[in-house]
Parts: sequence; C-alpha cells; structure tokens
Amino acid sequence: MLFVLAIISIYASAALADSACHSYKAGSTCQTDSLYCSGSYVSGKCLGATNRRCCVPGSGDSACTSQGGTCKYDSNSCSGSYKSGLCAGPTARRCCVSGSGSGWVDNNGYKVSDADVNSKLQKIANLYGKRVWLTSGDRPYQSNTASHHYVKRAADFWIDGESSGQAIWSRLKSSGILARDYQVIWHGSRTCTGGEHIHIGRYGDNRSTCWVIEGTSSANYCQYHCQ
Repeated sequence: MLFVLAIISIYASAALADSACHSYKAGSTCQTDSLYCSGSYVSGKCLGATNRRCCVPGSGDSACTSQGGTCKYDSNSCSGSYKSGLCAGPTARRCCVSGSGSGWVDNNGYKVSDADVNSKLQKIANLYGKRVWLTSGDRPYQSNTASHHYVKRAADFWIDGESSGQAIWSRLKSSGILARDYQVIWHGSRTCTGGEHIHIGRYGDNRSTCWVIEGTSSANYCQYHCQ
C-alpha cells in the first residue's frame, strides 16, 4: 500500500511541476525537445532534465514559409542561410532561406498600389536573391473590371536569369509565400495575354490561393482553372 501511495505521489509531483508549462498556453505539454513540436519550446517550465521542455503549440512552419524559406534540420545543406526560431520542432530544425536575401523589385515604370502585393513581390525577390521586374501593375483604365489589375491589386513580372515559367510557378507554390488570398498564374508562351509572365493578384477575402496555368498549349489557351 505504501508503495502504491509513493507511486501516486511521484506522478502527482510531476504533474504539479509541469503545471507551469500547462498553464503557459492552452495545449502546452512537457516533452523531450528532440521531438516534434508544432510551435516552439520554452525552457524552465518542466520537471526533469534540461532537454525536457515545454512545447507551446503554434502555427507550424508558417513563420519560415512566409519569408520564402523551407524548414529542415540544419545538418542538411542550405543554398542560402539558416534562421532560428521560425520552424516548428526541435532547435536543430531551422529555416533555410534560399538566395542572398537581397533581391529587389524593379517596377519598370509600373505602379502597384496594393501594399500586400508589393510585400509579396519583395519576398519573391528575396527568395531568389535576384531582381524581380514588372511587366504590368495597376490598370484601372482597362475594360475588364473583374481583373485584379483593374482594382489595383495585381502585378505581372519575371525574374532575372530564369528561363522556365513552370519552375518559377512551382517554386512559388512550394514556398508558401502566396498560400492564401491570391490568384497566381503562369501565362505560358502561347498565352492570350501578350507574352510569357507570372501574374499575382490579391482577392482580399483570405481564400485559399488559386494556382493557374494558362497558355502553355491550345488546350489551356485563355483558360483559368484552379489547379
């Protein structure tokens, strides 16, 4: 009986010691920090060894992907540089930001009024570490009033040194930069819009992004279907 009481006492003490973690934020739990955590680890709130820490749930990898990065263990190679504190999981899982991070946007004489579109363009430039140059922006004078260009929430562009629209489109899709609220179109060489380019247009209602391929063949000429 005394043995059973001792065991209960040990578990009760552990639960009490971990209460600082449990009360830190709803869903927080103590665990070894080599295990996956959807948010970030906080020290000093759990009983036991120093590597038993409080996993505070968060938004996964979005802090990294929104900067155009990819979360992975820092023992792996990274074409750019690693940043800490942006990825879910253990401390060794960090954000690899490709390119030099010093890309820039060349408006090329075009105006883009929407602040979020401008921010996304800069993130795309930083993702590649290259110049992003515009081929169109605000077009409030055009006849198509349903266009994002008409409502001043769009930009068309290309990236220095890139030859494949499909590669750009695919990399943007995997980066997470444009995960919500956008229409992203790769207009191919057979487009009905006047030359190959990438289009981004903001909906303004936070829907899931619509990824479109148009003008790469006669089958999708002037067709705008979400992938």
